[in-house]
Amino acid sequence: MLRTIGFARVSSREQALEGNSLDVQVSSFERYTSLKGEELVEVFRVAESAKRSEARKEFDKALRFASDPKNRISKILFSAVDRATRNLSDLARLAELKDRHNVVSVAIREGVDNSTSDSELVLTVLAAAARHVIRTSAEKIKASIDNRVIEKGLPPGRAAWGLKNVRGEDMRGRVVPHVSRGSQVTRIFTLVADENIPVFPDLADRLVQEGIYFSEKSPRFTRSKLYALLRDRTYVGEIKYQGKWWPGKIQPLVDRALFDRVQERLRRKGQRTKRNLLFSGVLIRCGHCGSAITGEFKKGKYAYYRCANANKQADHPRVRLTEADLEAQVREMMESLRVSNSEVREWFVRVLRSRSRKTQVEAENRRTHIMRELAKTQRKKDELVLIRLSKEIEHETFTRNHEALIVQERELRTTLDREAALQTEDGEQAVQVFELAQDLTARWVAAEVPTKRLLLDILCLNLVLEDQTLVPTLRRPFDLLAAGILLPKEEDGRGERI
Repeated sequence: MLRTIGFARVSSREQALEGNSLDVQVSSFERYTSLKGEELVEVFRVAESAKRSEARKEFDKALRFASDPKNRISKILFSAVDRATRNLSDLARLAELKDRHNVVSVAIREGVDNSTSDSELVLTVLAAAARHVIRTSAEKIKASIDNRVIEKGLPPGRAAWGLKNVRGEDMRGRVVPHVSRGSQVTRIFTLVADENIPVFPDLADRLVQEGIYFSEKSPRFTRSKLYALLRDRTYVGEIKYQGKWWPGKIQPLVDRALFDRVQERLRRKGQRTKRNLLFSGVLIRCGHCGSAITGEFKKGKYAYYRCANANKQADHPRVRLTEADLEAQVREMMESLRVSNSEVREWFVRVLRSRSRKTQVEAENRRTHIMRELAKTQRKKDELVLIRLSKEIEHETFTRNHEALIVQERELRTTLDREAALQTEDGEQAVQVFELAQDLTARWVAAEVPTKRLLLDILCLNLVLEDQTLVPTLRRPFDLLAAGILLPKEEDGRGERI
């Protein structure tokens, strides 16, 4: 009795529309071997869910099994030609299987095989025709996807997590925010951007606590799923297709500013070094000995601060604070700068602008003086050119003096621009700093380390750590705000001098 194997392959479209499921193909193998009086030894299957690489591995496995002399295989069955060959290289391998191991390939539906030269010719022609159909179908599918992405602005396939594929009454596909997951996407981005939560495992744990689950079967987000979600520009309304991002026509779940802040945090992943320590260096001094407070990371993520001389002096306090402890004290200090009374805020702005007037007058005087010097320099350049034209000086002397005047002119123009900026911006900058103080806590929470250090430098002359308490010396006028002595004393709203 001849020994035979079968190879069944199916796609979802064919399974649904053509009744060509794996079971149907296997049944055709059984009927064929029963009529021929042969033994069906093994059936190799490629399911609709299989990836291309998995399908290739299964095809290779079937050919290896058929070519093994120990298995004594005479035929390899396919339900149809297009099940046997998806490309000409597959057809060549089946021909080699026949030539080297005498294993005949049979297409049951068409009733052809490659046992003889004539039948092999027919099989080759049918295979080429099947290849043409497959390629034509693929080109149509690609054109349809191109239109979906480029013209309609929709994802080429399944919508990203947080979005949902729907079909309207007109039977046209659309992508809309998921009822519950849409807002959860925004929440995930906000946690990373504003609360500085490490992506994994902290964020994954936090999402479970808040009831944000990836799926019913796998509630907890994996590391790869989280990073893929946070880097997906689909959530700002773009579509990825063929390695490029295209403008989409779907509702953004995250605004561009929030998305960019998250990308900046992801770029800094794994770069937490001493430079990332918020309170390191000379920013804070020890109240006991005056030395710098230094910071270090424990276990790669927990930041602690202590005096550099803590272990060198026997009587030195052994104090070690976490970054969270120090940040809490900074936020408390910033809250003390907030002025809740709207009248006091308006008065304070008027005072700041009044103080800047004197500075503006001085800047105008300096600017007038610089303009006079600039005019003198330009006249000297013109006179020097006339002298050179009359050949009263040598070329080398002219060149040396002319270059010196050009440098002088450039420096005067730079100074003039700087004074002009001071004249126009000084008063408004003071007002902006005050207004900044009214929203410092929120800005602090959302800021990166360099921005936080800049905010501290704007507010504080110095910071001293007295035991476990952070004692700031604030710059004016913030020290008056913190002391609470800026109160209107007269009916016209004027208060104490700053």
